[in-house]
Amino acid sequence: MDRVASLGCAVNNCYQPATIHHCFTGMGRRKNHTETIGLCWQHHLGQEGIQGKKISKRAWEAKYGTEDQLLAKTNRMLEERYGSA
Repeated sequence: MDRVASLGCAVNNCYQPATIHHCFTGMGRRKNHTETIGLCWQHHLGQEGIQGKKISKRAWEAKYGTEDQLLAKTNRMLEERYGSA
C-alpha cells in the first residue's frame, strides 16, 4: 500500500499526496489490500470525494473513471515503477 500511495492520486492531472482507497467494498464486501488506488483528500473524502457523500459514486465515476479503470491504471504504474503490481 505504501507503493500505491507513493504514486499519488490516481485521478488524472492531480499530483497531490495520496491516501489509500479500497476498491469494490460495497454491499458488505471485505476490503482487499491488493485492490487499492491512491486518492488525494479532495478526491477521496472532500467535496469531490468518492466517499465524501457530497457526490454519488455513479457521478464520481462518470467524472473521474471507474474503480476498475483507476485500479488498472494504478497496476500499470506499479509495474512500470517497481516491476510488479
